[in-house]
Amino acid sequence: MEEMLKIEGFHGQTVFLPEELLYYKAQELWVKPWDRPHTYAFGFTQAGVAMVSGFTYLEFIAGLNEPIQERRPVLAVDTYKVSFELYCPVSGIVIYLNQEIEGEAVKVIEEEPYRYPIFALEVAETFDPRSRFIDARAYLQALEEGCVSICGS
Repeated sequence: MEEMLKIEGFHGQTVFLPEELLYYKAQELWVKPWDRPHTYAFGFTQAGVAMVSGFTYLEFIAGLNEPIQERRPVLAVDTYKVSFELYCPVSGIVIYLNQEIEGEAVKVIEEEPYRYPIFALEVAETFDPRSRFIDARAYLQALEEGCVSICGS
């Protein structure tokens, strides 16, 4: 059974943070190793979902097998509170785009945000994820201190 951290009353909800994941607080993403070496999957955290009150639409900007630079848009999202572009947290090649959650189907993330990776990247062999992303305890502390943004907006 995976270990979870919990924060009560976060935007009126109880939010869980799986401890085995890393987090990119600049855009409220979870990060985990993907299906082969030097690849990572990214998805929205439960805290990110709570902050925007849920998603209404998702459209991919980047293409499959496309090289993408850090801070370039990967996708555009509409939520109940805001519309924004999600920027790539690290340079790499887009190896996966979750077509099952494109369009209005993105709403499934609200129920199980850690089940649905949004995209995955192949990164340089020298990339160290702990140099860019934080662990669950540091992310929990950032949430408790209010040091987060609504998915980077």
